[in-house]
Amino acid sequence: MIPRSCLVVENYRCSESIYLLKLKLLDNQDFDPKPLQFVMLWLPGIKEIPLSIADYNGSQILFIYRIRGRGTKALSEYKHGFVGIRGPLGKPFDISKYRSVLVVAGGVGIAPIPFLVRKFNGVEIDIVWGVKRSSELCRDIVEYIRSIRSDIRIYLASEDGEIGFRGTVLDLAKELVLKKQYDVVFAVGPNEMLKRFCMDFEFNGLKFVAPETIVKCGMGMCGSCILSPTHYLLCKDGPVFLCNDVLEYLVRID
Repeated sequence: MIPRSCLVVENYRCSESIYLLKLKLLDNQDFDPKPLQFVMLWLPGIKEIPLSIADYNGSQILFIYRIRGRGTKALSEYKHGFVGIRGPLGKPFDISKYRSVLVVAGGVGIAPIPFLVRKFNGVEIDIVWGVKRSSELCRDIVEYIRSIRSDIRIYLASEDGEIGFRGTVLDLAKELVLKKQYDVVFAVGPNEMLKRFCMDFEFNGLKFVAPETIVKCGMGMCGSCILSPTHYLLCKDGPVFLCNDVLEYLVRID
């Protein structure tokens, strides 16, 4: 798969730990990503970086990321110039058949949610976004999602209690499912959070998660993203799975 050239339009830190990157796609022919797909982003002199597609409007792509290592550190400092993207990769997450969906996002797990909201306008989506410290929450993202759909309900949680609900994102989500009936609950965030969600979160409907792991090739060839001891490859079979399908992987996380 040949990388597509993109121009950096905007790249800035919008909270203590979250960055927003906007790229102009110079060749958008046949580029038709779906929610929860991702790309491999190539930065000159740096290995490829897997990034969830936060939004796409036909010419510009939005990414939401945090610094995880050398690659994303270099990306955070790259304000002007060209990059390459390879994708879209992974399986789309189709929620069109559901009436009501609760999204539970921990930290930078909010990354793929704006595109999900845009693409499924006919589905009622409530969002719970939680952070450990209120300084990690990016107001620009909240307003951006609301600009896509004004009917979206976004509930905020911070463990320091300075913004929204005092407690974890799962604590707040538990309160919501007691008050309202959802067809699906979808959680995305750190693996430790997803493990607690799959094991302890009481919900009678379907529970989906988007686990984290190392992705290198993005095409199922290198095996780096296998969710051991299962046979699933995140880049080919995911990134979204039913809880029961990846519970063995999540419970092995320290």
